Amino acid sequence: MASYRVRVALGLKGLSAREIPLDVLAGDQFMTRAAQVLEARLARDGEPGSFCHGDEVTLADICLASLFTLGKAGGFVLRDAPTIERILERCEAIEAFQRALPEAPAAG
Repeated sequence: MASYRVRVALGLKGLSAREIPLDVLAGDQFMTRAAQVLEARLARDGEPGSFCHGDEVTLADICLASLFTLGKAGGFVLRDAPTIERILERCEAIEAFQRALPEAPAAG
């Protein structure tokens, strides 16, 4: 089943998670498409500032960092998204983001 966040996003577009094959909602396919859409939006809106919407952290930055930080932890490699990479670097430099990073699994 799709996550709450994905179901809300689809609902805002008038779609249902039931209408979309599950494999499209998971894995590299989803992450790659999310990166393409977000990068295009950020590029279309012009220079967004230090973060997604200006020079202060907003919920958009927290969501963006959450998605791609967890994606990277799961092995996703972000490509061709210079605006997203720049925003992620700025977020990752902030102590609150650093403290919230998921812990790496212990070596067994």
